[in-house]
Amino acid sequence: MSAFHLLFPLAASVCASGLLAQTDTSDYRETVASGDDASTYVREYCLDTCDCVGHVGTGALSGGFTLRFSHNDFWTSYYDVVDVELFSTTPFEPQVHYVGTGTYEIGGDFAYTHRLTLNLVPLHEPDPGVHLFDSGTKLVSQASQFPAIVISASTEVAACTQRTLNLRTTAVALPSCVADIGSTGGVAGRDGRLDNNDFVVFIDAFFGGDPLADRGVQGGVPGSDGVYDNNDFVVFIDQFFGGC
Repeated sequence: MSAFHLLFPLAASVCASGLLAQTDTSDYRETVASGDDASTYVREYCLDTCDCVGHVGTGALSGGFTLRFSHNDFWTSYYDVVDVELFSTTPFEPQVHYVGTGTYEIGGDFAYTHRLTLNLVPLHEPDPGVHLFDSGTKLVSQASQFPAIVISASTEVAACTQRTLNLRTTAVALPSCVADIGSTGGVAGRDGRLDNNDFVVFIDAFFGGDPLADRGVQGGVPGSDGVYDNNDFVVFIDQFFGGC
């Protein structure tokens, strides 16, 4: 059998995977799975050159996070990870509680890969900093069927310890929210909430002639007409109070 016939099915599969990821622009709420396929939190102690006996604390992980679609390129879809809240308990940490944000990407050209990074604050620690969990770029396994995710992300070894999140999630698509255009500080971007930040961003876009604010046509009907007037305000207000 020729190399072409061997490689063609693989190339077709890879292309299909990349294009499939490219066309999905939904947002998802990811819930950490429990039960037989439970997610886990693992903390290893006394690593590197520490003068102590190494030990490991492991506990079931619960909680969840939201994937907010950001953008895509020809092969890959990129998401902002928001509203992260994760819980666990281990023999050495009776209460584990992380909150934070991050990023997720899935796709690829010659291989179907994904990567998760999380900047998490450990609320259970007396002097919490920010822990960066990074999965690195990994092949998407058969067990990980997007929008569900199966992936592990770890911190670097620091102060003789390393933390790992072994995540297995279930996912539910979230309804589109066209008025969610602002995040904390009145900065453009989606945060899953409708509040004054969305109005700040809309007003900036309106007076800046940004197409983001071109939402209404004559009669206050949704549409784009290249004119910035009260029709855009009418439509945006309707969208805002229409919720998500």
